[in-house]
Amino acid sequence: MNSSLVAFCYRTLDTVKQKFSQEKFERLEYNLERIANGKYHKDHESHLDLQDPQFCYYAGLTDKPWWDLELAPKSDIIRYKEKIKKELSNFLESLNNDDGFEPVEKEEIETEIPSTIRSKYMLLQDYASIDVQSKYSERQKFFPYTMEFVQSIPFLADDVFFSCLEPHTHLGIHSAESNVRLNVHLGICIPSNSAISVAGEIKIWPDDGLLCFDPSFSHEAWNKSNEYRYILLFTIWHPDLSPGEIEFMKIFTRDHIEYM
Repeated sequence: MNSSLVAFCYRTLDTVKQKFSQEKFERLEYNLERIANGKYHKDHESHLDLQDPQFCYYAGLTDKPWWDLELAPKSDIIRYKEKIKKELSNFLESLNNDDGFEPVEKEEIETEIPSTIRSKYMLLQDYASIDVQSKYSERQKFFPYTMEFVQSIPFLADDVFFSCLEPHTHLGIHSAESNVRLNVHLGICIPSNSAISVAGEIKIWPDDGLLCFDPSFSHEAWNKSNEYRYILLFTIWHPDLSPGEIEFMKIFTRDHIEYM
C-alpha cells in the first residue's frame, strides 16, 4: 500500500474514532498495521486453498463459506419475490425502448458457448456514496417493490443488481476482493440444471429464502438449461464488523481511489 493511501486510512481511522468514541478499534488498527506493512493475505492456514480475497484479507472475522442469516421473514421473501419477478419481466420487455434507464453491463466469462455472456442489470452501485437517496428515487420509478425489499435488508453494503446467466453458461471459479462483505442472492427465475458452488459445496436457490455466502471463498455458478437464469444479488457487511468498522469501510470504499 502506498504512503498516500496509508495516510488516508489513518486519517479516516481518526475521524471514525471521534464519531464512535465508545468503540474499541483494536481489530481495525491491527489490520491497518498489517496492510501498511504489506501483509495482504492470511497469516494462518485454515481454508487457505479455498479463501483467497483478491485485494486483502481483513483478519479477525469469522471465516466460513456459507451463512444462514434471517435477513427477512420467509413470508416477506415469497411475497416480494413474485412482485420483483413481475417488475423484472416488465423491464426486460422495455429494454429496447428509450426510457432513459441504462443499467445493462455485460461481462465476458468462461462459457460452454464461446459467444455467451452474463448480463448485469444494475440497480444501485457504490451504495456507500453520499447520493444514494437520489439513486433510490431513480430506481424506484422502475422497480418500486424491488427497492422496497432492498431497503428492508439490514447492513446493506454496496451493489444491488439483477444477474442474468444465459443458457449453457458456466461462470468460472472466482473470488471477491476482500472478506468484509457477504453476497446475498434471491432467486427470481431459476431453471433446472442451474446451481452455485462455494468452496466446493453446491446449492440451489430456494423458493422461499435467500442464499448468503462469503465471496472471498472460491465460487462458481452454472446454467446448463435452455432457459435464462435470473437472480437479485446484493451485498451486506460481514456480521462481525462493528458500526465503527462499517463506517470506516464505507469511507474507504467511497474515497480510496483518489489515493491509489
